Amino acid sequence: MILPAQGQSEKMNPEWSFTTFAYANLTNIAKHRQIYIANTHGAFALYGAYSIKPKYDIRFGLKVNTVAYSRNATDSFEVFTQRIREYYLDVPLSIFYYPNRTERTWGLYAGVTPSVLLNKFVSKQEDNPKYYNIARDPSGPGRFDLGINLGASLKLSPRWLISADYTYSFTNKVQEAYNPGRFSQYSIGLGFQINAPNPKESEIELSKKEDIFQFQKKNMVMLVRLKTEAKKIKYYRDKGYTQDADELLEEVQRENQETIDAFEKGFAYCDIRYFYDTSSRLISDEKYKGIVLNRDGTISDLVIGDSTDILIGEFGSPYSEAFGSSSGFGLVIYDYQFNQMKEPFPYYISTYYGLVSRKEAVIKFDKKLREYQKLR
Repeated sequence: MILPAQGQSEKMNPEWSFTTFAYANLTNIAKHRQIYIANTHGAFALYGAYSIKPKYDIRFGLKVNTVAYSRNATDSFEVFTQRIREYYLDVPLSIFYYPNRTERTWGLYAGVTPSVLLNKFVSKQEDNPKYYNIARDPSGPGRFDLGINLGASLKLSPRWLISADYTYSFTNKVQEAYNPGRFSQYSIGLGFQINAPNPKESEIELSKKEDIFQFQKKNMVMLVRLKTEAKKIKYYRDKGYTQDADELLEEVQRENQETIDAFEKGFAYCDIRYFYDTSSRLISDEKYKGIVLNRDGTISDLVIGDSTDILIGEFGSPYSEAFGSSSGFGLVIYDYQFNQMKEPFPYYISTYYGLVSRKEAVIKFDKKLREYQKLR
């Protein structure tokens, strides 16, 4: 049975988000042409994205980009390699699509990329281009180019993400001795969101350095936190996105049911009970009566007292000291005060972005918890 939604305490994603990106690029040049070597090069960008619908963003950007390549050239005495580097100002405009409203872990995007050539550097000019029937380079600063971009992004944490895309240039003319237009290119980048959402309530005091407390199996209870997304659902309804609100509610209920089934079928170490994320503050204040639920949504009559050891589990993102915020996705375990557990306790079981099911993650945690207990 699916438990009913009761509201949530997590912060909403901002309507406007701003992200900086550092890119590594690869020029796309066909083989067996006069321009024959594709050199790697870099770019830096600042993007502003506006949420136009629950599954869609529109993104504007300013990108200082470089294109580097080499070609055959000649002077009066020899044929040599001429290295060329071009600097562009790109203004990409893209539409983002996110398959999942609740996490927005990954998305696809497409759009147009107008650009202006800012400057161009050539390592060595040939002395006698007419000898090889090669005209002087006609392109220079101020040239306008246009392309389309296709790509995908993946969140590593609320602040960090990676992106990969391909920009096809309509002005690409590699068959000419001097390319009067811009080349198409591949890019992969690392982004940092400047105004990321505030951390979840469960992440407020995750850095506390407390010793792992002793567990006694006979007195232990696993409390599983379930999502509601009620604030986001209300926001969608207020904005007139009724269908998206209904679909988000269905997604949340489905995910909650998957979580309940995973624990009921995969966890046998101790008693299991459930609560909603709106009750997190009451749970941290050790007020369990009327809050803790059975799997069917009824109020639990399980007595939780001072002698009861409590673990709290949820499917979400663990705190990462490396990223300074949450990263990844999987089963995360906290103590009774929502302090994330730490090694050697098995505090995190990754689902590898859906490659491992929730049930498999719970089974793995049950096994690791038993192994951990044997070592104590």
